[in-house]
Amino acid sequence: MRRVANEHAKPADRAADADRGDYARSEHVRGAALTRLADLRRDANAAYAAISAADVALESLAGQRVAGERVLRGALARYQAASRALAAHARAKPGHVAQLRSGFRAGREWLARQTDLTAAVREACEPLAAARRTVSGVKSEFAAQVRARAEAVTALRRLTAECVTVLAEVELEKTRLQEISRGDRGGADTPRANQRL
Repeated sequence: MRRVANEHAKPADRAADADRGDYARSEHVRGAALTRLADLRRDANAAYAAISAADVALESLAGQRVAGERVLRGALARYQAASRALAAHARAKPGHVAQLRSGFRAGREWLARQTDLTAAVREACEPLAAARRTVSGVKSEFAAQVRARAEAVTALRRLTAECVTVLAEVELEKTRLQEISRGDRGGADTPRANQRL
């Protein structure tokens, strides 16, 4: 009689041991998934912060670009005006007859004016080059920020998808733990439950 009772107790003990093992495994899997989820959320927050920072930088750079292009247009207009004045003056060079009539004064005046106009063109070149460098630098930085923002958006999308997957895994393990706690093991363990009966 005792032997029969012990034999009935052994499968129940084995089932209880299996339940404890399954519970521990599910608890471990769920804990690992929760840790992974926390890491993913941290990374997603960092990606979102990168997107926000890029948006602020892009707005600032857009303003700098508008201001830089305004300066560039002004510098280019001054340079073009100086270049046109120099070209027009070069075409108006007095001939030999005009120089002889003026006692070569016309030639000296023309040369002095030519020197002034050449200096004006040189002076107009410096701010024009500086404005071009500024606008070029702003455009490069703008492009870099656009790339950084796009990378952060891609990362955020990937991290969001991974969060959804891990959340599903957490919920699955939570359901398994609840089933193990209730003793409701689902269809796979139904034969064992029937054996106990």
